[in-house]
Amino acid sequence: MNSQNEKYRIYPEYQYSKISENESNKDRADIAICRKVNDTEELEAIIEIKKYEDKNQNAITTQIKKDIEKIVNLRKETKNKKFKSYLLIVNQERFPDKFINEKGEVKKRNIDLPENLVKHIKKKESRKCFPSIRDKIIKKGFFAILLTIE
Repeated sequence: MNSQNEKYRIYPEYQYSKISENESNKDRADIAICRKVNDTEELEAIIEIKKYEDKNQNAITTQIKKDIEKIVNLRKETKNKKFKSYLLIVNQERFPDKFINEKGEVKKRNIDLPENLVKHIKKKESRKCFPSIRDKIIKKGFFAILLTIE
């Protein structure tokens, strides 16, 4: 495409009602990425973000479930099925052993979710960022788990 006719915009707190057939949907995506082509804007992706903390694991798990449900419901009530949807779980300073094994891989069953939500998680990825020390497992650093939801 001609780069002069196409631009991407990032929106914080993007209202679901802008893309949902249910105009009364009051939910918001933490981040939305839209592509502007000529005079129209098309949703490319929505991203929900949760900060993982040890002190409140049950509350975080509940919030993760709610965000996955929000995304799944949005995908059901919109005509545009082409947009991508993600849930990003981030933490600082502590190894999120609930989600990641010691090799840095996302655990298969890391969130206690009902099967009707699990089936919508299509891809799990983890990333870590910390000083590299060979042959040692480091349990401190910054970690992110990216779930692709369809």
